[in-house]
Amino acid sequence: MSMKMRFLGTLTILLCVLLSAGFSAAGTDATGKLRGELPRVLQEAAPDELVPVYFVLADQLEGAALRARAEGVMDRSQRRPILVQALKEHAAAGQARMREILVKLEAHKSARRLRFLWIGNIVAADLTPAEVLRLAELPEVGHVSYSPKVDISLGPPMTPAPLPEPFAPYLAPADVGVDEVECGVELMRAPEVWNDLGVTGEGATIAVVDSGVCWYHPDIENQIWVNPGEDLDGDGVVMDADDENGIDDDGNGYIDDLIGYDIDNDDNDPNDDNSHGSHCAGSVAGDGTSGTQAGMAPDARIMPVRVGLQFSDEPDVWEGMQYAAENGA
Repeated sequence: MSMKMRFLGTLTILLCVLLSAGFSAAGTDATGKLRGELPRVLQEAAPDELVPVYFVLADQLEGAALRARAEGVMDRSQRRPILVQALKEHAAAGQARMREILVKLEAHKSARRLRFLWIGNIVAADLTPAEVLRLAELPEVGHVSYSPKVDISLGPPMTPAPLPEPFAPYLAPADVGVDEVECGVELMRAPEVWNDLGVTGEGATIAVVDSGVCWYHPDIENQIWVNPGEDLDGDGVVMDADDENGIDDDGNGYIDDLIGYDIDNDDNDPNDDNSHGSHCAGSVAGDGTSGTQAGMAPDARIMPVRVGLQFSDEPDVWEGMQYAAENGA
C-alpha cells in the first residue's frame, strides 16, 4: 500500500472517530441537561403528548455584569429601567433561535403556552418529548426542567407557639393598646419605627406575588397600587371601570392591568380565591380600618400579582416577579 493510501485510510478512520465522538457528545450533553424527574417523564410520555418544561439558558446576565450596565447611576428610579432594558435585550438575543423554532412548532400544534422570560433568561413551553430533546441539544440551553401545574396549597394553619416571656414587655407599650395593633407587629417593635423614625412605608410599592389579594378588603383597599399607565382619567380609583378599554395603554404586555395582574388566569383581576395572599398583603400594609393594625408598613402600596396556589408552575411565579420588576415594585 502506498504512503498516500495509508494516509487517506488513517484520515478516514480519524474522521469517523471524531464524528462518532461528536454525535455521542451531543446526545450526552442533551441528556445531561435534563433535571430532576424530566428524563422519566419524557420516557413515559406518549410521542404526541405535550410536556410542560422550561429551559434555563446558559448565558445569564447577573451580578457584577448586570450592575455594570447602570454604573454611575445612583438614583434607584433611574437604575431600574436601565437594568430592565439590559435584561430584555440580553434575553432577546439569547432566545432568538429558540423563539423562531417554538413559534413554528406552535403553528403546527406541536407546542403551546410559550413564555419568553427576560428576568432570568428562561423559555417555557409545553412540547412533545422529541422536541424537548431537540431543543435541549442547542448550545445556548443550560438545563431543562419539568414544570407541571401543581397544587402548592400550604395546608391547614398551624397552632401558634406560646410567646416567649422575654418579649412580653413589647406587647403593650404605654401609648399603643394591644387591641389596636397586632401582637406580631408589636413584637417586632414596628410602632417605634413609625412614631420615632417616621418610617411607615410611604412611597414604597410592594408586590404580593401569591394567591391574589382581596383588593376591596377595608384594611387593604386604601393601600392598593393603581397603575399610572392604565389610570386614564388620573383619579387613582382602584379597579376603576372607566379605565377599562381592552387596550394595553402602558405597553407593558398586559391589557387593563389597573392594579396588577392575574398571571394564572391571564386577566386583569388579581382577586384572591384562597386568602393566603390577602393575609400576606395585610401583614405588609394592612392599615387597621377594621379595628386592628396588622400591617408592618401601613402607608406602603400593595401591587397584587396573582399566580395562584392551585395549578401554578414556576414560570408563573417568575412571570409575576418579572411583572413586579418592570412596573416599579
